[in-house]
Amino acid sequence: MTWQVVAQKDFQDAVRSRWLWGLSLFFVLFIALGAYITSTLSTASQALTSDALFSSQALVAGQRLPFAAFIGQFIALVAFVVAYQSLIGERESGTMKLLLSLPHSRRDTVLGKLLGRSAVVVFPVLTGFLIGALVFLTSGVQFAAVHYFVIAILAALLGVVFVAIAVAISALANTGRQATTGVVGFYFLVTFFWGPVRRGLLSLLYDLFKSVSFLPQLSTKSWMQLTLLVKYVNPLRAYETLTATQYTTSVLRARLVLTSPQLQPAAMKFLGNSLPFYLSNWFVALVLALWIVVPLWLGFVTFREADL
Repeated sequence: MTWQVVAQKDFQDAVRSRWLWGLSLFFVLFIALGAYITSTLSTASQALTSDALFSSQALVAGQRLPFAAFIGQFIALVAFVVAYQSLIGERESGTMKLLLSLPHSRRDTVLGKLLGRSAVVVFPVLTGFLIGALVFLTSGVQFAAVHYFVIAILAALLGVVFVAIAVAISALANTGRQATTGVVGFYFLVTFFWGPVRRGLLSLLYDLFKSVSFLPQLSTKSWMQLTLLVKYVNPLRAYETLTATQYTTSVLRARLVLTSPQLQPAAMKFLGNSLPFYLSNWFVALVLALWIVVPLWLGFVTFREADL
């Protein structure tokens, strides 16, 4: 399978560059520093676990986010930078025709780019988490190994998700400028502007349910659940709530992780203990996985028919 050759070449090119090593060093220091600070805050009277690192709050663009969410935004940004030129860059430089003159199909090229660029992102992410684990193990802080490594896997998966989106945008674009505009726009959409988009979509749904006679009228509780569903269509938000299941006490608390602390008790009381299937962990994980498959398929279909 020639996609392996494309992926291997992509990763080897990155290994020979200073970019991967600089990224690896930064992420290692980022996670290790967070682990060290958490360990220094742990005292005999207030013994912390490694979960405290991910649940600790940081102020980002005027919004308080868990440390795990901040990690997700950083990984998304890095994945976009690594992968947005993966296909359009070779098209504009003319090397794409040379690549396809070898026994590589367009499908192999897209898949190889996905895997090669994903390895470039996943390698420093997992390295950073491993070094962070060593810091915790040598600091005397109680190390919640299962929680920690589940969050590490979710972070690596998020890297693959945003590489897939970037490769898809690169396949859909006709110029490097279009690819740049696409990834910048998408990044700002999922990080800073998802709230207004969500409210607009919910307003449209409300008008639809109100005006179409054969659609059922949803209760206030159902609307709250639907609001959470739309919220977690966003891949970053899906990652954030899945990581929250590792450092919170219930799935419901994890679904409300980004809700105002003042509103959480009332929301939990109103929603009750049971959640619909579309707010379960497996369904949110499926949403995250679909962000790999669907954009990549759309990008491949376009790239397959493109005149290079």
